[in-house]
Amino acid sequence: FPVVTAITFEEPGPYTVRIGQDLVVHPHVFTSDARELEDVTSDLLWSTSDSTALGLNPQQKSISVRGVKLGTQTLTAVRKDQTIIRIPNTPIAGVPLTITVVS
Repeated sequence: FPVVTAITFEEPGPYTVRIGQDLVVHPHVFTSDARELEDVTSDLLWSTSDSTALGLNPQQKSISVRGVKLGTQTLTAVRKDQTIIRIPNTPIAGVPLTITVVS
């Protein structure tokens, strides 16, 4: 059963976003059988290290984040289905992604 193993981003990070502004990143999600997923939300749950500092709006082809509070945050993705375990059970390559919120 293929699982998500790697994420790359069209624009290499780290990223900076201003408070009140949006930043759109374009991830490419790959499975263990080397297939690229068309929907970056289909098999992944996206989160930020502090949702009060960095707003998050995952879309089918991109992830939009909004700067809310100053600081450095991370954007992370984990597999939705944690019941499929690969040996070795390695984390998804390419995340977390660092995003700094500035004024």
